[in-house]
Amino acid sequence: MEMSIEGHKALVSRERARCLWRSVWVVSGLSGLVFAAPLPPPPSSLEAVADAQLFLELVVNQRDTGRVVAVNQRAGQLFMPASVLQEIGMKLPGDVPTEVALENLPGLHTDYDSQGQRLMLTVPPAWLPEQFIGNRDNYPRTHALTSFGALLNYDAYLNDTDDAGTYLGIFNEVRLFDTWGTLSNTGQYRTTMGRETIGSSPDNGYRRYDTTWRFSDDERLLTYEAGDVISGALPWSTSVRLGGVQVSRDFGVRPDLVTYPLPQFAGEAAVPSSVDLFINGYKSSSANLQPGPYTLTNVPFINGAGEAVVVTTDALGRQVSTTVPFYVTSTLLQKGLSDFSVAAGNLRRDYTVRDFGYGAGVASGTFPLRRLDRLTPEGHPEPSA
Repeated sequence: MEMSIEGHKALVSRERARCLWRSVWVVSGLSGLVFAAPLPPPPSSLEAVADAQLFLELVVNQRDTGRVVAVNQRAGQLFMPASVLQEIGMKLPGDVPTEVALENLPGLHTDYDSQGQRLMLTVPPAWLPEQFIGNRDNYPRTHALTSFGALLNYDAYLNDTDDAGTYLGIFNEVRLFDTWGTLSNTGQYRTTMGRETIGSSPDNGYRRYDTTWRFSDDERLLTYEAGDVISGALPWSTSVRLGGVQVSRDFGVRPDLVTYPLPQFAGEAAVPSSVDLFINGYKSSSANLQPGPYTLTNVPFINGAGEAVVVTTDALGRQVSTTVPFYVTSTLLQKGLSDFSVAAGNLRRDYTVRDFGYGAGVASGTFPLRRLDRLTPEGHPEPSA
């Protein structure tokens, strides 16, 4: 087939245009591939990283802190701000600079995870925050409610004997109460029935026992009394009846409080673990532990001597069992609590024989104060005029 020179030129021009369009398409395609190329793989070791700043996930004693921290790589060493370690509760030994070299801290071991881009630190458990497992407030507090009211309490008995005759005795208590406190009066009415024997008639009639105003403050754990009161005492001292005033600590207004110290069991966990507490062979509680020192306070309300077994289990199933004997007594006071009673007035004379019989002035004080961890000193002075 013959082709003119003009036709040949037109064909060449079309081919050149087609090749130019293809070249443009290929270049634009290659440009798209350049922008979509994957990132280079992370360095396999810190030696392969020049001086740079890395952003790594922080793991302490196999526990993920959930934080990504900036780590500076200089001259083959890792540097971190001391404030970052202190924010996660780590107790650094001694005085440390603002930026610390991790390799220079004695007791700290670093491991760089290139695949997970994590910085794994291993430190002594004593560097980590202390944990308190358990809650001593097992019983919720109920606030006291007060309204006006009155009460009449009585107890009647009939006594019939051959020698003393027959008489009727009625013990009674009248009580009024409101926001200002409680006012109570107790006494006994006695009457002889039938024939009277010698000495029986003087006992007839009403005999007053006690008349007392009492107010309890459940916020301060205090009770105020005025009138006929009974002084406070210790197991080795005695109480006396007074006509006067008294201020005393009253734990009875807060039944949710446990006043005596319960045992606590302390230990350390190097890695995340679980802990089981056995009291006298029975499992008492279980809890999860984070790395660091811990104190178990979830001990049941027990009294007397016993034996506790603390068993910790890490993620690999390794167990450590510790047996601890203990002794609990309710005569001691918990740390931070104090007990006292102070009374002053006149001694009550001829109680239940005379309505108003008072003697010399007297003061009484009871002071069991807990000042030491394992000792509750006690004191009880009784001066008299």
